[in-house]
Amino acid sequence: MVFFELIDVVKMLDNTHDPIADFINAVCSDTIQYCSSLSYEEFVENTSQMNELSTFKQLVSRALNIGYRVNKVVFRGFHSSDALQNMHDKAIHERTRLRLEADTEDHRQRTLDLQLVKEEERSAKQRELEREKEEHKRSMEREKHAEKLRLDAAVEDHKQKQLDLQLIKEAERSAKQRDLEREQDEHRRQMEREAHKDKMVEERELAEATINEKE
Repeated sequence: MVFFELIDVVKMLDNTHDPIADFINAVCSDTIQYCSSLSYEEFVENTSQMNELSTFKQLVSRALNIGYRVNKVVFRGFHSSDALQNMHDKAIHERTRLRLEADTEDHRQRTLDLQLVKEEERSAKQRELEREKEEHKRSMEREKHAEKLRLDAAVEDHKQKQLDLQLIKEAERSAKQRDLEREQDEHRRQMEREAHKDKMVEERELAEATINEKE
């Protein structure tokens, strides 16, 4: 459907005898030119272009040449043969089926990818958990070993202190024993000196008594 208006009667009378026929021929020419570069599917998908004046350049140009101005073109649809329409319907059905299969396959692949990603994440978490457990085990073993070394060192230090204390006590006992023996020896010598002195006194007294008797 073409909407047009007459703007120059003189130009129309000078340049055409049948403006409607000129419009029909121009529309047919523009339509053939536009459709010749498209496949049937492309034409069906782009029928909105048939509503644009830019598609009908020859119509607009011819209308101006004969004193008319085209304001709007409205595409009201088309009708093809039953065989062509049947082929088109089958092609649409086939494309729809293929698209659904492609979407289904894409969804399946995405699901598999997601499963792989999740499995990888779980594996990574499992490895991390095992690593943390192993690290914790080694840490506990190190702490246990360090505690054993500390206890062994404490026991050894206690033993050394006990030995040192025992040596000190033995040294003290030895010193006391030596002091006691020295005191006993000193006492014995003192007793011997006193006994010798007493014996000397007795002998002197006895000698004096003998001398007195002789006199």
